[in-house]
Amino acid sequence: GYSGNRGKPSEKNLYIDGESTLDWILKNTKFNLSDLIVYGESLGSAVAVELNTRYKFHFIVLEAPFTSISDIAKKKYIIYPTKYLVKDKFDNLSKIHNIKSPLLIISGKNDEIVPHKHSKILYNKAKVLKKSVFIDDAMHNNLYDFGIEKSIIKFNLRLWKST
Repeated sequence: GYSGNRGKPSEKNLYIDGESTLDWILKNTKFNLSDLIVYGESLGSAVAVELNTRYKFHFIVLEAPFTSISDIAKKKYIIYPTKYLVKDKFDNLSKIHNIKSPLLIISGKNDEIVPHKHSKILYNKAKVLKKSVFIDDAMHNNLYDFGIEKSIIKFNLRLWKST
């Protein structure tokens, strides 16, 4: 449903899009799944987590991830039973313990959209090799202003040295 696409945006269809992207990469390049770094930012974190419950990648980066969409809605619409009203759950919390790849979580402690505590909860529940980068003054959309690309490169180098 975006930019002329006739598809309908939904949780299921976003996961299908993620699968289609992987399929295209594997058929049209020389890369293997173990060569790929999957990067999910905000809503994209749900697609990255879902794919990583099925496939093992070089590593996965979650930038400003959330526990679930209903948890985000609950914060905004306190008086409504959002858990039952939200159709697409994007429930990272119920899946994070099943991911297969090393994990880097990046979050701003002043995130005005996804509360920082979501990153801490996901980090604590993940059972893979993991690292967190939690930035005191960062918000939802300015993490690169704090040089997070350097943290991603360092994490990658750490993984290459350990193999």
